[in-house]
Amino acid sequence: MKNLSFKISLAILLFTLKMSGQAIQDAPNSFPTTFSIVDSIQVLLKQGDSLSGIREYNDSKSNYKKAFELSRRKAYKDKFLKSGFKLASEYGKLREYEEGEEVLKFIQSYCEKINDTLCLAEAKNISGKLYHGRAKYIKALESYNEALELVKCTDNDSLHYYILTSRGLLFLDLESYEESKLDFRRALGLFSDKNSKNGSSSYSNLAAALGREGKWDQAIFYLKMAAEFCKNDKVSRICNSCYNNIAYNYLKKGMPEKALKIIKENIDLDNIEKYRVYRVHSALMHTLGSIHYKMENYKKALECYQVSLESAIDRNEIHTIILVKEDISKTYEALGDYKKSISYLKDIKFLEATLDNLKIRKEIAKTQIKKTLEVSKIRISSLTHENFKKGEEISKVRLFSYLLAFFLVIILSTLLYNEYKTKVRFHQINEELSLNRFKSLRSMMNPHFLFNSFSTLQNYILKKENTRAVEYMTDLSGLIRNVLSTSDSIYTIFSKELELLKSYIKIEQCRFDENFDVVYTIDKDILETDPTIPSMIIQPYIENAIIHGFSHSEKRGLLEITFVQKEEEIICSIMDNGIGRGKAEIIKKERNSAFHLSIATRNTKERLRILNKIGKHNAGVCINDKYYECGAPKGTEVVITLPINQKRNKYESVT
Repeated sequence: MKNLSFKISLAILLFTLKMSGQAIQDAPNSFPTTFSIVDSIQVLLKQGDSLSGIREYNDSKSNYKKAFELSRRKAYKDKFLKSGFKLASEYGKLREYEEGEEVLKFIQSYCEKINDTLCLAEAKNISGKLYHGRAKYIKALESYNEALELVKCTDNDSLHYYILTSRGLLFLDLESYEESKLDFRRALGLFSDKNSKNGSSSYSNLAAALGREGKWDQAIFYLKMAAEFCKNDKVSRICNSCYNNIAYNYLKKGMPEKALKIIKENIDLDNIEKYRVYRVHSALMHTLGSIHYKMENYKKALECYQVSLESAIDRNEIHTIILVKEDISKTYEALGDYKKSISYLKDIKFLEATLDNLKIRKEIAKTQIKKTLEVSKIRISSLTHENFKKGEEISKVRLFSYLLAFFLVIILSTLLYNEYKTKVRFHQINEELSLNRFKSLRSMMNPHFLFNSFSTLQNYILKKENTRAVEYMTDLSGLIRNVLSTSDSIYTIFSKELELLKSYIKIEQCRFDENFDVVYTIDKDILETDPTIPSMIIQPYIENAIIHGFSHSEKRGLLEITFVQKEEEIICSIMDNGIGRGKAEIIKKERNSAFHLSIATRNTKERLRILNKIGKHNAGVCINDKYYECGAPKGTEVVITLPINQKRNKYESVT
């Protein structure tokens, strides 16, 4: 009778919702007089929510779709996004993943057009759920990672929580329990009130991961914290699920009487039938069946298992069906009915065959994720060791530099003492430039760069890519020749400097597996006149852009190099779309790396200062950080002002 009453109530609710929806659909012209367009969209969304709540997904999808189309046509942004996200989620529940992805693509293009970071983050989160549903686990993880990067640019803790929870559930599904627990704890940290609904959910998720690891006591501890939200509540689905999980963990500990007591004291079993359409109904009946089995009440266990099985079949949950049928087979075996026991085992064998492909995909995804994490750990360890060695090498070079500087100072002091004031200034500047050129040459041709370059060449040879090896060797030898020839003078012609830069960038592209592109924009006047400019000024900043900007970036790099002539100066702009100086500084401090790059840029600034001193030029460097509207780093722009050498100053030396 209770089951019949529930079905009658459900039928009346569905009839009322459908009639209400039909009234809106049949009388669209009445909206301006009886309903506003916004009101009609709101009604459709509420109807969709109600239908979705009772798992009438086809009807809820229809309502969300009408609301989506109506709000899109009338250009109501908030309603358009709200209905669109609900519609995509509903497609996922119906396993109509391609339709859901089409809706999300449309929304994402709109979000990008209006530069709405929050909208993009939510779209990526739902996209991850659709990929998860299609068992595209790596794609799902990529979407969640992109969503987390985007949501960092906002102050929306709620969306941040849902993205972390979604990724945690993905890790949980792949049995990556440490990663899942980390995400659940981070999600929990977003709420000051841990007894809120979301806080309670995070505790339950943590308990699920611990329970799967067999840590029953810890799982019970977190479930009891989640249950703080459920005091004096025996009817809500969330609370019933929480108490059922507590009981199930006690059962796993071998305490069936304690588990049964938890259920009887906290769950209204007389009204549990109304949750039949939800997973908690099947889970609770399975827990009760397992409790009675442990207590050797086999017939009672069978009754509970059968109800759980029917509920799981209604929702087509293959994993639950297999689990319950295994327990039913075991119970029949305990009763001595081996024929029925074997019958259920045969059913299980057939069902497991349908999950083989899914298991394989999970294992592949799990292996790829584990491998990625291990590679990251090894790389961090290797970089730490490498940085330690670099520190020792730098200390030796620094000591040598100090000794060299000491002797140079003595020589310079002797010359200053014996020469006239004009010659004193000449020698002082000449020595400064010589030392600076030496440092610049040593910085550019440092052992680490040469080692990596020859390693890349060796890699081409080992792979028998002879053509690429020859091209690479040609570029590398040309670069070394140009650097050595250029290092002898303060100035060089523009075409020669450009050739050096192109050779260097091409070598770096090969070293980094072509993970960035370069675009050159050069005034025609510069190419025609080929002026004389200071040498070895631009390269250190290009190296900074590649090493700091691109090596830690997940997106493809773009390096834009522009040369513009203004009167007697050439303006060089180096623009990259890397991670920005802020994040690069953090990485350098964490890893203690790339000291020679800062030394190179410091030497370059010193050279520009000397050029200004001897020629009264306006040589200089300006570094600008670029940001998106949300505040996320967009890249870095370096603007270098280089004087054109029309006539040599009498104090300029080219030794």
